[in-house]
Amino acid sequence: MDEKTLYLALSQINMDQELLIGSTWIDVEVNAGQKSKVFLVITEFNLYLFNKQEGKEGLDIIGIYSFFDIKSLEFIHANCFTLSFADKNFKFFGDDIGYIPDLISKQIHLILLPIEIPIIKGKKAMTSQGKRTTLSKSSVLIRLRGKLKLANRYPPQQFIDDMQAYLKTDPSEFEFNNFKDIDNYIDNILEAVEIEPKIETLNFTGKQVLNHWNNLSIFIRNNTTIQKIVISEEINRGFIDFCSSLAKNANSKLKKIEFKEVTFNTEHIEALDRAIQKHPFIYLSFDKCNFSESAGKLSNLIINNTENSVNLNSIFMSSINLSKSDIQTAVHRLNYVSLRGCCLELASLFENFKNSNLIMADFSSNRCTVPINTSVSFPASLKHLCVNDIMWSSSSLTSIFLATTDCDEYLSLSVANCQMLEDDWNSFFSSIEFCGESKITSLCWANNPLHYKLFKFISNSRNIEYVSFSGCQIPSDGSIQKFISTCNSLKYLDLHGSANYKLGYEAFSLLQRILKSKLEYIDFSNNNLDSRFIPLITKLLESNTIKFFLFDAANFDQNFISDLMKQYKNKIQRSNLKEIDFDAFLRTSTKLFSIDGCNFDIQLYFSDSDLEIPKDSQYNNAPAAYLQGSDYWDVLKIDQLQKRYSNSEKQVISWEFNLPEMKDFDIQSFTKEMEISFELETLSNKLMDYW
Repeated sequence: MDEKTLYLALSQINMDQELLIGSTWIDVEVNAGQKSKVFLVITEFNLYLFNKQEGKEGLDIIGIYSFFDIKSLEFIHANCFTLSFADKNFKFFGDDIGYIPDLISKQIHLILLPIEIPIIKGKKAMTSQGKRTTLSKSSVLIRLRGKLKLANRYPPQQFIDDMQAYLKTDPSEFEFNNFKDIDNYIDNILEAVEIEPKIETLNFTGKQVLNHWNNLSIFIRNNTTIQKIVISEEINRGFIDFCSSLAKNANSKLKKIEFKEVTFNTEHIEALDRAIQKHPFIYLSFDKCNFSESAGKLSNLIINNTENSVNLNSIFMSSINLSKSDIQTAVHRLNYVSLRGCCLELASLFENFKNSNLIMADFSSNRCTVPINTSVSFPASLKHLCVNDIMWSSSSLTSIFLATTDCDEYLSLSVANCQMLEDDWNSFFSSIEFCGESKITSLCWANNPLHYKLFKFISNSRNIEYVSFSGCQIPSDGSIQKFISTCNSLKYLDLHGSANYKLGYEAFSLLQRILKSKLEYIDFSNNNLDSRFIPLITKLLESNTIKFFLFDAANFDQNFISDLMKQYKNKIQRSNLKEIDFDAFLRTSTKLFSIDGCNFDIQLYFSDSDLEIPKDSQYNNAPAAYLQGSDYWDVLKIDQLQKRYSNSEKQVISWEFNLPEMKDFDIQSFTKEMEISFELETLSNKLMDYW
């Protein structure tokens, strides 16, 4: 193809508004008239026809035809195809021009689907006619530009650039909040991405879709992989119509709906009720929502649908006043329940607990001050119970611990940040001292008092593998040291410091006992360790048992890191140690070395302990993280690393640091001899996959 001819043609087209797709000289017959040779240019949205000027090198444009106006495209054979518009019919001829109708067909599908016009005919078109097209990220952008052009909308170039950059991240969750002034283009965006197969979650505010609920319904109907939508803030009458559409589309893949800070009235709840009865939802979440006088309706919705539906098995609520509802009747029929901060008195719920079907329950941030029947039992299905930030009576907390000795199956228990009077604590410890064998395999006891009677209770749990004493003041009687060295089943010990309490020199005796224990994973981060601990730490790194050690190197001489790598390179390779985390090392603002795609045998983490994690989220579901198979059992650390590096699941990460003292250290040979992969699985994704 003549580049000069193409240049002459493009000089007459505003290429700032569209992209070039293809071009060629071709024979054409218009309305069954005389055949002539034209230069055909195909762009994103138009066909351009040019004639060669008589006796000159220039081109005359003779027609512009939009893809939006095509009535039909028909493949005749490899050397012929036809295009029909409202007032003109074209028949194109040429040697080996079959790729031209292919290009046109692709653009038609791209910018016009799911509308079944124009009609594409011919044997060659049968493979694509009526089927969804798997789009590349750039194709989604072209489709959006086409939808905007069809609607005569021309957003700022910055909007298009932002969308292009976002699509390059290959998102599985499409968040409308990532774009400025998106409200004016939501219908076009939904049309553009509705056949993008990788979109699994749609996240938006109700205000953004106040006038686009119908477009959202179409999106969910046409997208074959959308599984979850997240709706924030206000909703209006359109939400009722949206629910009606969901009820009619029971075959869509949508299984989960999350509401955040949404105000519901009775009509909204009734509409959602009708949708749930017809649509196979498995998961509903209400976070800080306002139900005013409709809270009772919400309870009825859940009760009715857990009775009649075999699908709905998960309800999550947070910061909702359910004190006057009978929601507790409904939760027993579900498998996964979270009622965090819902103003509930838990005593009556626990008294009927054994008859439930619960697998995971989170009742944190409520109260349990009314005594529970001491014969309370857990259901055989229960695997995870989270009751953090609870105001307890002594007998109530005792009842929970006694119930773990009568379980049919093993379970994880999280009871961080208990609120109880000192006398009640003494009574509690005395009550559990001589209990039988507990079925607890994972215990989060963060920010609570420690007592030798508690260690005795835990030691009776033959399969205990994980304990978290983060933020707990170490007793002076040596009971925790004895526990560490004698509890043979224990593999995971979390003693990371909190805002209330950090380990100081008392950590010395703990590390000495750890050396003699069977522990494999230890977290000593965010504590006041200094260079006095270096000899003990280096001994830990030589251990044949320890696989993961997390500590804070901010108080150490920076030469320690360099010396450690030099001195123990070979020893570490021969040991079982796989992961080291020099927590908070980034705070030194120095540069250690550059790793780009290198593979190590050990994992080196350099994370930032200055990150603030909200108090009420530090310990939520910490035991569940380990028991569900996560390699990283500590929720706080998962959250920190995820926030610091914005990771999704399983990525290889490289860092750059600068440590002048390492100038003589041969990092290249070190990296070649070792293998590292930094894999991070965010807890939220892990839990969602599990549910």
